[in-house]
Parts: sequence; structure tokens; C-alpha cells
Amino acid sequence: MFGTMNPCETFRRRPGRRLVVNAMCALGVGLIASSCGDGADGARHAVGGVPAASCRSALEWMGHTYYGDVTGRGLPATGAAVAPSARQPACDDTNNASGAAAKVSVRRLVGVSPEIALRRSGDTGRLVFLIGGVFTALPGHPLHRAFWGSRSRPYRPGQGRRCEVRGRVDRPGVNDLGIADGAGEVSSVAIDARTVIDGAPRRGGQPFLRQGATARVVGRRCTDLETGGERLTAVRVTVLG
Repeated sequence: MFGTMNPCETFRRRPGRRLVVNAMCALGVGLIASSCGDGADGARHAVGGVPAASCRSALEWMGHTYYGDVTGRGLPATGAAVAPSARQPACDDTNNASGAAAKVSVRRLVGVSPEIALRRSGDTGRLVFLIGGVFTALPGHPLHRAFWGSRSRPYRPGQGRRCEVRGRVDRPGVNDLGIADGAGEVSSVAIDARTVIDGAPRRGGQPFLRQGATARVVGRRCTDLETGGERLTAVRVTVLG
């Protein structure tokens, strides 16, 4: 469909490093200014499960990691408890240590599959836990409006000609992913409301990019003004295996 694409050589980064490619966890303020970003929705979002706090806000449930994020708007009502309990990993940050890992009870949100989103029992406010690899930026996600407010957001237009990267999905977050090539170098990829995902299995009714899947990403370059690093805004992601 796109013809021959140039490789996105400028997006390569060393293995083990993970660029933060969106703004951090919601604190009721606008997105950090970025030539990649759409800051009009008035909320910040965790990427790759890394919130503004030093320790990750995360749960492990049914073999998958769910990352804590805060919506800019209200969530659906909290529904019934789901089994089994989730595991909350220990926080070993010396500024905010929480001791050993613990089991916590979790609940679903009304109208949202627990396969993609969970609430901790007893939580109030707008905190929700989202599975990595299913993206709230896509308009079909049941929590899209809670996070972004409009089907046209987020919009990260990028600059320059389209190019492509191929490799294995690396540490997918809630609105971004890495693509690791055979040498272990990882390209940082952002998802926006216009991204099309082909060939992915479905989880909770949504396309799911699992860790280790082989994928081809066609997109455009953009620059994160917070980090100064470059990333790729995906136009189309095709799962190859």
C-alpha cells in the first residue's frame, strides 16, 4: 500500500533504554509541549506504564501487566469483582518504598472488559490500570473519550517523509511501543488516533500488540521536546507473526 519505504535509521536507540514518548501520569494539567503531541485534551498519560512517581504503578493479572494511569475525565462505574486477585509488585524506590509484593482484589469497569482495564478494589478518583499493548489513543477503545475527550485526539502529525521499521514488539505500553531489530536496537513508536493496526489478535475487543510479536511500522518522524529525542508516530502497524 505504501510502496518502498526508507528505513527509520534516526529512531534507533541502544538496547535497555526506554524513551518516555508521551507526557507522564495525569496530574490535571496539559500535555508537555511536543511537536509529536496534541496537548489540547488537558490530561497527561502514562506511557509504558511509567507514571510521574519514581515507582511504577502496576498490577499483574492473569499473566499480563496492567499500568496505572489517570483519566482526564470520569471513568465508567466500578463493577463486579473479578478473580483471581492481582499481584501488586513491590516498590523498592527508597523515596517511597512499599515493602513486599502483595495480592490485591480487583474489579472491572462497567462496559469494559477486564482483559484490558481493571480497578483496584477501594480505589476512588480516576485511577485505572490498563494492559500494555492495547492503546487508549485508538478511538475504538472504550476508555478513549475518558482519556482524550475527542475521537480525533491524540494527533501527532510528525514531520518529513514516511519511513518504516521492522522487528519485534518490545515492552508495549498504553500508548507506545518499541520495535527491536535483530541487533537489539529499539525504535520508539507512538500511537495516535489515526494509527491503523492490521493483523493483531484481539483482546477485550481491541487490537493487542503482545510482547515479542513481529511487526512492521510505517510512520513519520517527530521530536519529543521534553526529552529532545526522536520517535516515530505510527501511521500503520502490521503484525507479521
